[in-house]
Amino acid sequence: MSFLADAEKLNAANQINAWNTKAMGAMEQAKSAFVSIRNQRVAMEKNLDYSPSDILEVDNILLNLNALANTLPIK
Repeated sequence: MSFLADAEKLNAANQINAWNTKAMGAMEQAKSAFVSIRNQRVAMEKNLDYSPSDILEVDNILLNLNALANTLPIK
């Protein structure tokens, strides 16, 4: 194996690791935001200031976020 082939593989590995780190951080941030929205939705159920249509609107947000997450390809 040549030096150039090894260097190319190392560059690819470094790029994949960088993308992985970035994706993991973004997903953790998205997960945290999703949980915050879900917790607010639970609190809304106990607060008479929020109508059923208000709660339904938040339910739709959560469904849309979940649907987006499920579009991630497996391979």
